[in-house]
Amino acid sequence: MALTELTHRRIKTMKMFEKAPDEHLYRCHIGNIHYPDSSKVFQDIDTTLLSKAGGFYQDKCFYSCEIPDKADGDFLFFNRDHSLNLKIVDILSVGYIPIPDDEWGNLGKG
Repeated sequence: MALTELTHRRIKTMKMFEKAPDEHLYRCHIGNIHYPDSSKVFQDIDTTLLSKAGGFYQDKCFYSCEIPDKADGDFLFFNRDHSLNLKIVDILSVGYIPIPDDEWGNLGKG
């Protein structure tokens, strides 16, 4: 049976699916799984690091960050009206290891 997500019913911590007319499935999470985009429409959080000149960035969450390719760069973290700028020490490069998810499989995120 195919489920259809009712994306207009999203909130920060829940997805709602239509199984059949008048029958719904709710997936509720303890943490946020959606973030509001610039139009205030909830989108899926995606913390995948994307490449940019000199490093990586991520901006599809409640926060955004920029990570340098090498440890001699600055790590920038922005969350609404707070920011953090720090330098990573004693690491040659920044990368990630995909973390498997029991329900959804390997999402390729780290």
